[in-house]
Amino acid sequence: MPYILVRSYLNSGFGGPTFIDYHAKVGEQGEFESLRSAMSHLLAYCTRRGCCDYSEVSLANNHNAPYCSYQINEPPYLVLNSLEKHGYKVVAANSAADAVQNVLQIWTLHKQA
Repeated sequence: MPYILVRSYLNSGFGGPTFIDYHAKVGEQGEFESLRSAMSHLLAYCTRRGCCDYSEVSLANNHNAPYCSYQINEPPYLVLNSLEKHGYKVVAANSAADAVQNVLQIWTLHKQA
């Protein structure tokens, strides 16, 4: 699980929210706990049931790994800066606009093992 997605809508202003998404897999408890520690530091809360506790994740097999998401009520630049302090680096970024001009920004982050 060293890759995570960070996403936020630009039209939401500079106050967030920002979302962090990832797939939790069996055998990655160390990475899971590392990310969970970072989420705790950011005061993030889990937005999907069954993925914020490794004991629930370990019941799934890798092909059906739960898709997990956290929400942080902070702007993305603060979240990205904090994740960098926890060892994550931005490896890709993109943005897209829908018909109503909501601009979604997405960053892919990676953490070396």
